Amino acid sequence: MKCTTFLAALVLLLGAGCFPKPASWPTQVEEQAAPAVTAPAPVATTTQAEPPSVPVKPTTTVKPKTPPAAPKPANGYVTIQGLTFGPQILAVNAGATVTWSNKDTVNHTVDSDAVRIFNSGNLSVGGSYSHTFNSPGTYTYHCSVHPSMTGTIVVR
Repeated sequence: MKCTTFLAALVLLLGAGCFPKPASWPTQVEEQAAPAVTAPAPVATTTQAEPPSVPVKPTTTVKPKTPPAAPKPANGYVTIQGLTFGPQILAVNAGATVTWSNKDTVNHTVDSDAVRIFNSGNLSVGGSYSHTFNSPGTYTYHCSVHPSMTGTIVVR
């Protein structure tokens, strides 16, 4: 019996080499070394945190209203004629210029009664003299050639 068992085992062993390998048996694959790949060096970057996005509302520019320019003071005119100043009293706003025009047949002056506020000097026939009154007040004047000729400028 020993011999039969031995023979049976031998047949099985030898017979196993005659049959094809089952498909499920693993096959040996020759491994190849993969080529060396070098990764590019990382680039240093700086990131700044951005503030959260806030919707921007369109704005309307309101141009400040420019106050209207102050009206230019009306200038005043005094005529010298017939040995008188006309009008004898003239009212103007501060900043106004008063002009005296000699329409008479003789020379005259326009001199302030207060010392040296204004003085026309000699006004020949057809000549004129102007003075700007910047400060409110009452200004009296006369003709130094004809002292009876007087006038008043009232500045508001």
